[in-house]
Amino acid sequence: MRRFMEETGARPASDVHLSPVKETRRVERERTLALVQKLIREARTAHGRHEIKKTRSRLLKIDQRRLRREHGADGEALCREINAILRAQSQRL
Repeated sequence: MRRFMEETGARPASDVHLSPVKETRRVERERTLALVQKLIREARTAHGRHEIKKTRSRLLKIDQRRLRREHGADGEALCREINAILRAQSQRL
């Protein structure tokens, strides 16, 4: 009975690995989050007219609905920040 339990029983949490699909999704979410944060930093530091136009164009291309869906509250906060930056940049142009 003991051998059967060892062979078929539940494994400790340290032995459980994420499936490749879940791992890929996690990595993709982290990459998307890092990219959006980088774009927001660039948009904040944009001063010249050409820099503002470039960062504004990039921010407008972000799919905010997907960002909200994949990142939840963090995505919602990023979308609010993006929209605030876009409003501020439209006043400067």
